[in-house]
Amino acid sequence: MITNRLQLNAAKTEFLWFVPPRRRHQLPLAHLVVGSAQVNPATSIRDLSVYLDSDLSMTSHITRLVCSCFGVLRQIRSIRRSLPRKSVLTLISSLVMSKLDYCNVAFAGLPRRELDRLQSVMNAAERGRTSHSRCTASRPHYAIAR
Repeated sequence: MITNRLQLNAAKTEFLWFVPPRRRHQLPLAHLVVGSAQVNPATSIRDLSVYLDSDLSMTSHITRLVCSCFGVLRQIRSIRRSLPRKSVLTLISSLVMSKLDYCNVAFAGLPRRELDRLQSVMNAAERGRTSHSRCTASRPHYAIAR
């Protein structure tokens, strides 16, 4: 780092132990010392807007993703009546579906309960597109490939 004139910012530096939960007790609890900085282990880290858990369960990423998407859907719902239908479709597509599509290959092999959480976002986005109530039985149902 010194030869490239870089400095380590200890406040922004994180590291993560990738281990299954049954082996977590074997890890050292102490921090790592890099140069003069002390770096503590994290339980999840963000890399390229994807949150990685130490057990690679993607739980923290999916939780943040679902919360973010539902928040955007609530905001769109509050202004839906003042926008043309095409604008609502564009907003949902660009602000919600693009978040679900980003790095979706990381969702392969996840447990069904995590995929169901993502499916609930897709169903809510579709309800927002069609502006039907929850009770509408004839709405299209998009599914996540399992």
